[in-house]
Amino acid sequence: MNPLLQHTAEIASDYIDGLADRHVGSRAPDGGDADAFTDEVIRRVQDDGTCWLGGSTWHGRQVMRISVSNWSTTEADIDRSADAILRCAP
Repeated sequence: MNPLLQHTAEIASDYIDGLADRHVGSRAPDGGDADAFTDEVIRRVQDDGTCWLGGSTWHGRQVMRISVSNWSTTEADIDRSADAILRCAP
């Protein structure tokens, strides 16, 4: 399993393993609108600037697109990114 997903499992509902990207579907607290929740987390993470992730649609659902593919990415980078994602989750 992707180490970033392991760190952010409390907001992840699905892990969709693509060929080139990793897609994470998030869940809204209290059964709210998961697509709106996902879009808001993406916006906040991008505004935060610690890491960058994007959005996409997968089978009609909004998902976060997270790619960790640079050889210089460290475990500390993953930890900081996961902390930022959790911090940005409303």
